Amino acid sequence: MKVIKILVPIHTLPNVTSVVTSFFDNFLPVLKKKISVHMIWFVYQPDKLKISTINFGSDVKVLDVHNYKNALEVIKQEKPDLVFASATYGFMDYAFSLASKHLGIPVISGFYSDLTFKRDKSKLIKSYASRFFQNSIPTDTDQEEKQFMKRGRFYVYKYLFVLKTQIAIGMHLFDILRNFIRIFSNIFQSEKTFTFDPAFANTLHWLEGEGLLKQLTRSGFEKSSLIVTGNPMYDSLVKKLQNYEPSKSKDDKIKVLLITDALYEHGFYSLNQRERMIKLTISEFSKYKNKISLTVKIHPSSESIKEYRDLIDKIDSTIPVYQKEDVIPFISNTDIVIAFSSVTSALLYSLILKKPIIICNYFNIYKDPFIEDDIAFECKSPDLLCSLILQILKSNLAKDKIDDFIKKYLYKVDGKSSERICDAIIKLL
Repeated sequence: MKVIKILVPIHTLPNVTSVVTSFFDNFLPVLKKKISVHMIWFVYQPDKLKISTINFGSDVKVLDVHNYKNALEVIKQEKPDLVFASATYGFMDYAFSLASKHLGIPVISGFYSDLTFKRDKSKLIKSYASRFFQNSIPTDTDQEEKQFMKRGRFYVYKYLFVLKTQIAIGMHLFDILRNFIRIFSNIFQSEKTFTFDPAFANTLHWLEGEGLLKQLTRSGFEKSSLIVTGNPMYDSLVKKLQNYEPSKSKDDKIKVLLITDALYEHGFYSLNQRERMIKLTISEFSKYKNKISLTVKIHPSSESIKEYRDLIDKIDSTIPVYQKEDVIPFISNTDIVIAFSSVTSALLYSLILKKPIIICNYFNIYKDPFIEDDIAFECKSPDLLCSLILQILKSNLAKDKIDDFIKKYLYKVDGKSSERICDAIIKLL
């Protein structure tokens, strides 16, 4: 059986749960039934990797950005058959897209349905500016890793990696300058008027939902490079649901799951707003401990469990906080899910499992897509949260609206998205 090498630039180690690793956790087992695969993970973090004690397996190779000058050097050394990189201005993805296409290596990209709330240009610039001066990055796991302006300096480091790649492939100075303008005009484009840029297009693009097909073709992407497949991340959910039996409750309390996301880390909220939301929410639940059991599940790679534990313990140290564990059992065993926005992909799991969802919008600063599509409830004041939970559990959930939403944004949740992508890749090869 032919062995193909797949290279993927990634901001975390491959053993850390993220959107990228969740995709490959579902996708690779299906692909390996048809061809042998050797994975090359190109990890980019501010500090050199400490992986000497980690066993990733014989068919996995992990590369550290600090050992290379540019993406062309990596591609020439590793000689991958395929590269997975986003078709966007993301510095590392773009560098590997440029180098791969220069050498005639196909690049596979994915487009996810946009379910985030939109910020105008002024808020976006303010968010970028505040993050640029942060002393840590979301993937830091230790307070000792903090350095002055660490995030901003790493941002510059990544752009220089792109620049060195452009020089290495022989890009003309005029094109480099034009590219610089294009990249930063895309970065600072208002999310409310965002359009896809075909200048970043790759060989093949898999799409999470049907709605993306019109958007991308209208933006100038070649229709022949677009294939609607659904998202492999939900394949495992379908398979787990076929054999899953929720555990029985030990008491009659209402089980509530708070799912958080890296809203502060990615600039949607300030640190003060994030901390206030947590404190207000936990304080409200502490008043209803005899009726409601709360569990907190934070983002598996972009948030700090220590920060959450410190915040929550000051109010109620009995509330459990989890991070690395699989979110599906938590959602399956809960009565209702609450979150601070629909940004997190875990809420799509909640929709698929037909769990009622409450979006806590205490500061009234955005219009959440889940609220606008009438598939989630909104709470604008923490004082009303617990009473809203009791009210919702007595009402009927509009499950037909959820089905329409899933069809629009997720294409098919049938457990076969990975197969559709695999078939397209084998045809391409």
